[in-house]
Amino acid sequence: MADAATYCSWLIPSFCFTQGEWAAWAQAILSALAIWYSGRLAYRQKQIDKREKIDTYVQLIGIATSEAALATHSLEALRHRTQPARDGSGGFGELKADIQSISVNDLPDHRLIRVLRDAAWACDKLYSHYEVYLGAPGVPDLGDRMEASSAQDLLERCYEDAVSLRDEYLTIPESAWRRCSRAARRQWHRLKRLHKRAAPR
Repeated sequence: MADAATYCSWLIPSFCFTQGEWAAWAQAILSALAIWYSGRLAYRQKQIDKREKIDTYVQLIGIATSEAALATHSLEALRHRTQPARDGSGGFGELKADIQSISVNDLPDHRLIRVLRDAAWACDKLYSHYEVYLGAPGVPDLGDRMEASSAQDLLERCYEDAVSLRDEYLTIPESAWRRCSRAARRQWHRLKRLHKRAAPR
């Protein structure tokens, strides 16, 4: 009985197999690729789910950070009583409660524990040193303004940390673009602050 014809690889000429053996190899390789690709899809979907969940906390801390910037500005106006009194309803007390209500078991990344703890602490500081003066006869002193400014800085750091965690779950091109955009925004804001300080008064 004649031997079956063999076919050699053009990449590695010493690899010679029959047509049936080549078909078995091809089927094995394609099966392995299909398994790898399905695993990759599942992993990617898990990353997307984590990113979307972290983005919820990013939005919450972002709201607190924006409110903190307004609060530190308003403290100056409250010191001089140059803005109408407000009733003080809502604000940092509710933001603190919202953050503290988040279950640790629901967090997609354990590093968010510290970020959320610090954000809740900063909201508590802003409630104590800013919100209590809204609609009240008291006037904030230097200590209140310094504590509020410190809390604002902490919230900004918490926001940056949360955004960095979220971006870790992006693809490499998306992550690089986000990091470059964020660095450019930080540089722009820094230059604006420097320009404002240097402007004649």
